[in-house]
Amino acid sequence: MELFYYKDPKGNFGDDLNEWLWDELIPGFRNVCDDVTIFGVGTIINKRNLIPFRNKRVLFLGSGVGYGEGVTTIDPEWDFRAVRGPVSAESIGLPFGKALVDPAVLLPDLDRYSGLMDAPKNGVIFIPHHVTDNNYKVGNSCAATGIEYISPAQDADVVIRKIASAEMVIAESMHAAIIADAFRVPWVPVK
Repeated sequence: MELFYYKDPKGNFGDDLNEWLWDELIPGFRNVCDDVTIFGVGTIINKRNLIPFRNKRVLFLGSGVGYGEGVTTIDPEWDFRAVRGPVSAESIGLPFGKALVDPAVLLPDLDRYSGLMDAPKNGVIFIPHHVTDNNYKVGNSCAATGIEYISPAQDADVVIRKIASAEMVIAESMHAAIIADAFRVPWVPVK
């Protein structure tokens, strides 16, 4: 199987975790069904991303709808096992039962993160959306307030560990909120 996800040239931990997450959740998946593409973590269900996959086998495992023109036609070769949530399901005409959750909520169950849920927590961190990180200098403001600025362009494993060990997460990044929630770390959204 092939894996499709968004790859920001500067890096974005929420998308970049696809690089290893599926190998841990579904060991050996890359050696099965050469003609199937998995759409994984990310806001990647939109017309622009799906056009190249017309008449091709695609398996959707928790992807979200957004960033572009909506999907008007579902190809019969596409297998929607799960989408990120009810808004994604409704926007493409899927039944509510296909609205599960973002796969990033499974991170605490991986061996590499065992024990992080119960590890000591320290400090408040802020994780912006990757577009904010690329276009604005908000790190200096955080430093002046004692809040640790975490760039979403850092390695996904590093960011996930920072989130899991924080006392609180200020999240503009959606995956910062999802992962904080998965590790039971309090978080507040900002825009």
